[in-house]
Amino acid sequence: MRSRGPRLLRWLLWLTCLLVACYGLWLLARTGSQDSYDRPIWTLLAADAAMGLVLFVSPDCLDPRRFPSRLSAAVVPAGSALLIQLLVGFLLFPATLVEGQDPDRSWYGVVALLVLALGLGAFLLAVLVFALVIGPIGTIAVRSRAAVRGQPDARYAVLLSAMLLLIVTLAVCLVTIDPVGGRSGLVTRGVLLLLGVSEPAEGRYAVAWVGRAALAALVAVGVLNVRARRRLKATGVDPDAPPT
Repeated sequence: MRSRGPRLLRWLLWLTCLLVACYGLWLLARTGSQDSYDRPIWTLLAADAAMGLVLFVSPDCLDPRRFPSRLSAAVVPAGSALLIQLLVGFLLFPATLVEGQDPDRSWYGVVALLVLALGLGAFLLAVLVFALVIGPIGTIAVRSRAAVRGQPDARYAVLLSAMLLLIVTLAVCLVTIDPVGGRSGLVTRGVLLLLGVSEPAEGRYAVAWVGRAALAALVAVGVLNVRARRRLKATGVDPDAPPT
């Protein structure tokens, strides 16, 4: 009975996000060619992003080792929601008809693009932001005291979360450190800049130093994480298994 309440709430929120997404499609169908499409598109994207958080977030999902199981559990309801949005969008075609004008059959392609590309992208972006940023920060905040006291599982979870945050920081620095010259060799140039082999573009010196600090911290945390993993495994606990 205790678990039925959160499950019911999750499904109610899922239904709410689905209805808001369908409302965004209805707004898009009612928008004339001379009007702005920003409101319906952002409504749809916000609803799909919120759905990603609704399906992924749970009280026990902060630990990074739970991310694969949480993502697997969200696949079916997320896929069902996208198919329902696609069907509703197709059924809204009569709402796009204007008296005296020929039917615009491109509506079906627009709906497919919005739902299967932008909607799915918003869903995955929300999940990734939580899995790679919010979740690790929550794990560090909740379990750092236990890690300091020497609890093996908590220490491994905190170090694993710190590694994820440092990898995200390093990736952001690699993308923003030297945008000149297009994307060709972006990672190679970024690594050379972080290592100090070449100078960053004007105004990117702070980003370079943040990236260098993140790279140094990542190496140190990686070494500590390997040691914590060995200690946790020595206690008879599978380090890759989600905590009970």
